Amino acid sequence: MISKNVMKTGEFDDAIFYRLACVCGSDECDLNLELEHLVEDDCMTQLYIYKTLCWDARYYPVWYKRIWIRIKTAFQVLFTGRIRTETTFIMGEEQMDAFVEVIKEAREKFKK
Repeated sequence: MISKNVMKTGEFDDAIFYRLACVCGSDECDLNLELEHLVEDDCMTQLYIYKTLCWDARYYPVWYKRIWIRIKTAFQVLFTGRIRTETTFIMGEEQMDAFVEVIKEAREKFKK
């Protein structure tokens, strides 16, 4: 059973899409999942996780340091093509159970 904060957003023959809302209530924290069945291998499923990452510089007390960190990060992405960052996603017990159900649902769908 899919529960509160977990919703199916789309479905194709070889893929299922879900949106998981963070318990904090912010839209920026949501996860979008895509479970895709690999046609060439019957027992393999790919899990794509899409998340909006925000660069938070509010921990720097002076405004020009916050801007400098953002500029420095933008140049890092521009010239190296990558950046290391982290994020938090909060799940309640009911939502964790629903996440497991999402995985089971995809497994059952792709078995057919």
